[in-house]
Order: sequence, then structure tokens, then C-alpha cells
Amino acid sequence: MKKSLSSLALALSCISFGLAQSNEKVVAYFNRHWNQVYDSTAEISYFRTVEAKGANFLVRDYDISQKLRMQTECSAYTPKLVRNGKATSFYENGKIEEEGTYRNDRRTGVFHSFYKSGKPKEDLEYLENDEVRHLTYFTETGEALIVDGSGIITEQTNNGVNYSKIRNYLAVASFSVDLSYDTIYTLVDRIPVYRGGDDRLLADIKSNIRYPKNALKNKLEGTVYVSFVVTRSGSVKDVEIIKGFDEECDVEAMRVVSFLNRWQPGVFENRFVNTRFVLPFQFTLPNGWKKS
Repeated sequence: MKKSLSSLALALSCISFGLAQSNEKVVAYFNRHWNQVYDSTAEISYFRTVEAKGANFLVRDYDISQKLRMQTECSAYTPKLVRNGKATSFYENGKIEEEGTYRNDRRTGVFHSFYKSGKPKEDLEYLENDEVRHLTYFTETGEALIVDGSGIITEQTNNGVNYSKIRNYLAVASFSVDLSYDTIYTLVDRIPVYRGGDDRLLADIKSNIRYPKNALKNKLEGTVYVSFVVTRSGSVKDVEIIKGFDEECDVEAMRVVSFLNRWQPGVFENRFVNTRFVLPFQFTLPNGWKKS
């Protein structure tokens, strides 16, 4: 559900009234992309509250209908969350989606995830050396896809099927087969490399990108995360937005990516493969356009 701040005056006053009965304090509002909003004409989909817990804080995120979507223990909540302690996310139906523990904003120990029905889905163990161990994975019907630390995890998506090959509890390959039966890898032996290196990539982005006029006018800043496939021949296809903050900036980032066709393809088992790649595009207002 999305509403503008101006049209939500009554709803937010009801939220504040409800929270007045507890120790929670509303500290931020977010749009559907989870970007914080300040403009009185912006649309909001979520809000965040903070409750003091000794020297730490209990942070909760709600959707605009006041359903709890996330709860986490933090040592700080501004300018960004620093999670320290248990964290739990929830589906819209109130069932737990995932739960686990953070230390200094890094996952540690075992995280449990569940299906919307409440049935167990996956257990992942996060180690100090940044390795992730795949302990269990179940289909929604209860079939175990990891046995004695090995197996192949399959997940159906709207665009095809994702596969992860697990050996000795570690992911050794990750790929997807789209609706055209083309195989696309996300975990490879060698990731795609832009011809000329990172300096050439940044130069090509800077020479092509244009700050959208409305974003300048409204003084919008943020990061757009663009996902795309580097093909076996080094060209780009299947460009899409993973997370954005403004429709025109999203479109501009996708436009620029479509021109970046100078890649050395990814390699898996000594052969070139289609590889999914993600690039962040930072839109920062030029001098003279900064917010007052």
C-alpha cells in the first residue's frame, strides 16, 4: 500500500496515538524501495520506530497498515542501522520469514528462513571467515534438498529456475535457466571483467550518464543497483533494476548499462558462461544543487 505524506496525516496521527501507549518512537518513513523519504508529497509504504533498551535500541519496521515487518536489536539506528543481537523479519501475513543474530552489523551463527506457510525452508551458518555453510534446505512439501552436506537447491521464479550446487556444505556453483532455456551463472570461477579495467568502466559510465532534469529539480540523490547478464561473447542483456530510488534515475542507469559492451565474460570450469552481474550507480547532486 502506498500513500502520500499529505494524505496520510490522519493515518499517521493514529499511528502516533497507538505508539503513545508504548515506548516506541517513529523516526523515519520509507517508500516502496525502502529509500527514506522527507518530502511532504512523497509516497510512503513503511515506517520505522525505535525503543530504548538500556544502552541499545529495539528497532521495528512496519508497513503503512501497521503490520510488523522487521524487528532487530541495534547499538545505533542513525545515520544507519548497526545491528547487534537478534533480528527477525516477517511476511505480510505475520509469519516469520527469517531470524538470526548480528554482531557489529554482520551476520553470525545460524540464520533460519521459512516459507509464507510457516514451514522451514533453509538454515545458513555464517562463519567468521565470511564463509556461508548451507546446513539444510527443504522444499515447501518437506523434501530435503541437502543431504550430508551435498545437493542441488532449485528455486522456481517468474523468469525460470535458479540452481545452487552444494558440496561439503558450501556453494560451488550457482546458475539459473530462464524461460528460453539459457543458462545464466551467478557464482563463477572468474567474474566478468570490463576491458580496460575499472578505470575504463568508470570513464565510460561518466561519459554517458546524464542526471535526469526532474531529479535535479527535486534535488534527489541516491543509489540505483542495476542487474544485467554479461553473455559468453562479452555483450550485455537482460538489464533490470534490483533497487532504485527514482524512476527517471532508474531508467538512466539502465540506459547507460546497455552501452557497456566491452566485457571479458565470466569463466566456469574453463569455459565462458553467461554471468549475472550487479553495478551500483550513485547519483550525487553537483555543486550548486545541494540541499539547503
